[in-house]
Amino acid sequence: MWLQELHSFSQIPLFFQLFLKHQKCKELLFKVLAGQPDTELAADAGRKAHWEQEQKDAVQINYRILGEVFSVSDGLELREKALACGLLPRILERLAAISGEKPRVFEEEKDEADEPAQETKEQEPDKQAEAQPQPSEKKKRKGVGYSSKQGQTFDVTAYLENSKLRNEQIKTLIDICSNFLGSKEWEASDEVANIILESALLPLLEQAFRNGSWLDMAKAAEVYASYLALTRSLASQPKLAKCLVEVDPRYKPTQRDPVNKLLAKLNDLAEIFLGCLRQQQQKTD
Repeated sequence: MWLQELHSFSQIPLFFQLFLKHQKCKELLFKVLAGQPDTELAADAGRKAHWEQEQKDAVQINYRILGEVFSVSDGLELREKALACGLLPRILERLAAISGEKPRVFEEEKDEADEPAQETKEQEPDKQAEAQPQPSEKKKRKGVGYSSKQGQTFDVTAYLENSKLRNEQIKTLIDICSNFLGSKEWEASDEVANIILESALLPLLEQAFRNGSWLDMAKAAEVYASYLALTRSLASQPKLAKCLVEVDPRYKPTQRDPVNKLLAKLNDLAEIFLGCLRQQQQKTD
């Protein structure tokens, strides 16, 4: 996977030049080309975990380099080349996989004439289901615990480490999008807007701003700073600003709250929080 992505990303101007500045990636590339992983695995299968970790680390560096590429250059040609290579959809697909957010899909409205026939088809399985005997409630309920893994201790440390790793990966991908879209020389097209609307990017931002208390944001300050930087980049593009307001209801899953309203609520909460701090400081003075 790492070599495939490396070959693909190398089509982006500046990527390979920056890649060669990372000593670890450069050394791994030479080792792979020389066949060292295959040789070591043939001699000792226990080295598999080592090489898998090496590849994971290198993949993360690849994505950080992509962020650097779009950070150091505002160029029009660079972004057009990246779009032609299908880079933006690929980044957004990876973001959906890591975050677990479901991408939105545009669904055309159904004709009313087709609805009765559809309802008839939907009712037939319901009748069949009613005819079948339903299992008793006793058979459905197995156990009384909340977890299917009874007797196992919840590993708080592992959970926090996984959460930290997930946030780091999300931050890297969000930074790529932010740097890509935040160009002053390049202007995003309607096609780019549609790619974003039919992705998990907006659901991720909306979920973060909806559920993020100030305590939660303080714990994950770096990733929330990246969310805000991406929001700024979207707002700076005339054809992407519409992504921050209420979207067409034909996009499914349906949007609960647009980003602009969620940020307004967070701003009000921040004003209350800062007001309390000022009052407390006056008392201590």
